[in-house]
Amino acid sequence: MFQKDWTLESLDSYRRRLTQIAKTILGADCPAIDSIVDDAIKEVRMQVTAGKAPTLLRTFIFRVVVNKTINWQRSHRPPENVTDPAPLKLDDERDRLMELMQSCLNKLRADDRTLLVLIDIEQLERKEVAEMLGISLSALNSRHYRARNELRRHLDEWSK
Repeated sequence: MFQKDWTLESLDSYRRRLTQIAKTILGADCPAIDSIVDDAIKEVRMQVTAGKAPTLLRTFIFRVVVNKTINWQRSHRPPENVTDPAPLKLDDERDRLMELMQSCLNKLRADDRTLLVLIDIEQLERKEVAEMLGISLSALNSRHYRARNELRRHLDEWSK
C-alpha cells in the first residue's frame, strides 16, 4: 500500500502538478480545472481514509485526476478536435515554440494528448502510466508511438 511517511496533508503537495496535467489535457482556458483537481484530491482522501487505495499514492492520485479530466471532457466537449485559439503576440522564440506545441497538442485526440502529457511532458514511467490508464505496457507503447507520429504530422503541416 502506501509508504508510512505519507499523510493526508501530503496530497496537497501534488496540487500544482495535477493542475498542470488537467490544463494540458483540457486547455488552460477550461473553467473546471480547479474543481476537477479539488474533486480528485477529495476522492483520494476518502479512499485513503477508508483503506481502499490500491496503489502507490502518486500513481493513484494521478490516475484519479486523469480519469476525472477525461470524464469531464467527454461530458462537456464535442468529440471533434479542439480548434486553435486566437494567436497571441509573443516576443520570445521559446514562447512561440511552446504556443505551436500546445496548438498541435490541441489537435490530437484526447487519449493521444493524455499519453503525451503523462509520458513526454510529466515524464512519468511507462509502467506507471499503463497502470493509471488500465492498459497493458505493450498497448501503451503502441498508442504512444501513434500519438507521437500524429503530433509529428501536425508539426510537419505547420512547417510547410
